[in-house]
Amino acid sequence: MDPRRLADIRAGDARQRRTRGSGYLIGPRLVLTARHVVVKRKTGRSWTRIAVRVGHPDAHHGPIAQRRATVCWTHPDGEDVALLELDKPVQVPGRVRWGRPVGTTALPYTGLGFPLHTAGADGARGIEQLRGMLPPLASGGPGGGLYVLDQEAAPRLRSDGLRAWGGVSGAAVFCQDLLVGVAIWDDEEHENRRLHAIPAHVFATEPAFTAHVTTPGGPVPELTPVDAQPLPDEPLELRIDAIDPLTDLDVHQPIDIQGSWWSPSLPKLPIYVERPHDAKLRQITKAAADGKSRLLVLVGGSSTGKTRACWEAIQALPDHWRLWLYEPSPSEAALETLDRIRPHTVVWLDEIQRHLITPGSPDGEDRAAGLRNLLNAPGRAPVLILGTVWPKNWDRLTTQPADGAEDPHSAARMLLTGHDLIVPETFTDVDLANLETATEHDPRLAYAAEHAEQGHITQFLAGAPALLECYHTARHEVRALIEAAMDARLVGHSPALPVSLLETAAEGYLTEIQWDLLPEDWLRTALHETGRPIHGIRGPLSPIRSRRGRPSYDEPHYLLSDVLEQHALTTRQHRRVPESVWQALVDHAQPNDQYRMATELHMRMRHHDAWLLCAAAAEAGIAPPLMAAHMARDARLTDEALVWYERAADAGDTDALWEAAHVLEVRGRSSEALVWYERAAEDTIPPQPVVHVIDERHFAVVNPSPMLMARAEALQRVGLVDEALVWYERAADAGDTDALWEATLMMWAAGRTEQALTLYQHAVESGDLDLWSRAKMLRDAGMIDQARELYQHAADSGDNRDVWSRAAMLRDAGMIDQALDWYRRAADSGETLALWDAAAMLRNAGLIDQALDWYRRAADKGDSSALLAAANMMRKAGLTSDAQALQQQAAERGCILPARRRVRRVEGKHRPYRAPDAEEE
Repeated sequence: MDPRRLADIRAGDARQRRTRGSGYLIGPRLVLTARHVVVKRKTGRSWTRIAVRVGHPDAHHGPIAQRRATVCWTHPDGEDVALLELDKPVQVPGRVRWGRPVGTTALPYTGLGFPLHTAGADGARGIEQLRGMLPPLASGGPGGGLYVLDQEAAPRLRSDGLRAWGGVSGAAVFCQDLLVGVAIWDDEEHENRRLHAIPAHVFATEPAFTAHVTTPGGPVPELTPVDAQPLPDEPLELRIDAIDPLTDLDVHQPIDIQGSWWSPSLPKLPIYVERPHDAKLRQITKAAADGKSRLLVLVGGSSTGKTRACWEAIQALPDHWRLWLYEPSPSEAALETLDRIRPHTVVWLDEIQRHLITPGSPDGEDRAAGLRNLLNAPGRAPVLILGTVWPKNWDRLTTQPADGAEDPHSAARMLLTGHDLIVPETFTDVDLANLETATEHDPRLAYAAEHAEQGHITQFLAGAPALLECYHTARHEVRALIEAAMDARLVGHSPALPVSLLETAAEGYLTEIQWDLLPEDWLRTALHETGRPIHGIRGPLSPIRSRRGRPSYDEPHYLLSDVLEQHALTTRQHRRVPESVWQALVDHAQPNDQYRMATELHMRMRHHDAWLLCAAAAEAGIAPPLMAAHMARDARLTDEALVWYERAADAGDTDALWEAAHVLEVRGRSSEALVWYERAAEDTIPPQPVVHVIDERHFAVVNPSPMLMARAEALQRVGLVDEALVWYERAADAGDTDALWEATLMMWAAGRTEQALTLYQHAVESGDLDLWSRAKMLRDAGMIDQARELYQHAADSGDNRDVWSRAAMLRDAGMIDQALDWYRRAADSGETLALWDAAAMLRNAGLIDQALDWYRRAADKGDSSALLAAANMMRKAGLTSDAQALQQQAAERGCILPARRRVRRVEGKHRPYRAPDAEEE
């Protein structure tokens, strides 16, 4: 359960709010709730005004998003469940997972809602966290077939006869972080201790429902069985004392120097020399041992001792602790077994970016959310999550993006922020003194202390200087392979590099003469050289051998030393990548890698390179055709984009036709754009709001009006008025009250007055109650007579909301008498400045006497400066004696500044003000 997905729903009509309920965001624009919250019981029609607030008020969970919504699905058999479609998306990382309780043992459940019993004296409701037990075999509710929820804490029965749990209807019910149902009913016979929920299996597989919640080609919601059985006896974790830090955790093999292995008692790893960051690491580890779940990520460059520090810290944990080690392939990482982790487990995430940075896929954000849930679940404590990361990847995961920019790592940032520990690159003088003591017992430390430069002890022990020397002194073909690997990694290829890619890319780093003079077996010889260990550690490019937990490859793959990879970050980041590398990536990289790199390069504004890779991935069926079209578009390859828009349309994505037309329009190719718009306009979306018909009993009710309106506007923009009118009429038939008004203005602007007036009459008859804004819209378009008519209808309707703004609208329409009536209402409600606005309106109309009366009213309300404004008005009208009398009256009331100076101040302070329209719920 993610609190950021909590939804507060208020539904009603134009006159008042009638119902309030809860809900849960299951997609960027979809909220799951109870049907009776948003559909009228008597008529079965949905409420016309539905407001949704998504999020949790605790700032820790992010901001509250306010949206309008319409009912897009109800169950065809009348079950009490519904889907709302939001007018604008709400982006929350992660995905909703579905479940179905099984077995015979009661399961703990939880949920969030807004019940009536939390209401305070001001009527505002708080949030209640539902909690209790769900017995899978029990069945209840008015008609049976509902889950029984035995609530742990319950309010007393209300004396006013209202249901204390009213408002919690629509709350999502979770067991083990799986959505298993929707709360819809409370049973007063059990004194508010029993709720009921409609099971997820009743609606999650209903065809029309799945059509809404799945992306095109995406999987149908899968109901994972949930039971109370204990975890399997076979542990997922490993005993800490059974782990080899060198082979299992990739702690760097230390340098091998002559004479260092002479003693049989010399350990595989050099003696550990503690530094200041180890104290913080020890403190976090102790807190975990004391029963508290903790997370710590060590941030530092290559070979600074991050992994070794974590290994040393967990040695202090009690014997019953275990270590969970997922061994990803060098190209992929996953946490699919995260839900099986038990208490007293160290979760080991070396190079945590491999788990959390997954361009083009939501997996990284899902894993971040899963780790956060693991940390915060009381029943799963204690766990200790330890990770390592380079500084550039830490910044990428935790930096807040600029306003309006894409935020691909919001869940990761929420997980990681505040849990970092910096590991210094070098040893301080104090550290070196401690090292000196240890050198007496380990010749490897003595050698490092003597030869390492400027305190880079850990890097020297890991062989960094030797690796760099090997790279800088390598023959040109060996160096070409290493640099090809460096650049492939810099542009985003996964760590496992196929030999065919390296061979093709290396050509771009050699001159023609160097390439022609290479012996036939140059590749085998060069790779043998790069894979040769240096002082007992991996060479620059080492082969990846088959091993448990690693995938098998159909050709050899190689791994670039992380020392050289970090060196590339500082020396090759801004160098031009040879064309041979891009061609190698297109020809030899795996399609998943191509799509991931394309997404990464696209974010870096490397649009042409992104397009090359995305097109290759799309040809392999990995990247969607529409994504290839977008990248070609952004690379300004319009003709190539059109090819992929055509493919996307052939695959059933009708939006592709509209996007292609828009691209051509923007590029100035208007005649071609018209052809695509005309093709798009032939789309056969029906005007009625029933879109997906499965059979006579199963259908999905949707509101397609936003899409219909967008298409109408696009056709109008390129001058296809008749075609646009068809789509405006479709939108109107789908319930969009804006459509008829927009069509009216379009026809009026096109000079087709008779059609415009007919549409105007239909719009008025449609029952749209927002007549004030409609009248202003008509007035701005030049339909003055119709605007005046609507203003009069609005004034006669008795709608007293925001009276000042209404008065200003009537004033601007030249309806002075009607405006004065509304200014009078505003003044009666305490808005003194409305008197100034009315006086200014009358003054500008030349009605001096009436204006003077309104200025006097303002003065009588305590604003004596109005007398100075009146005096200024009389003076400009040539009525000097009247102006002096008014100035004297102002002075007697305390306005003692010289008249002209005072009036200028007053008029600057009291400029006519128009209050914005208040947003309704």
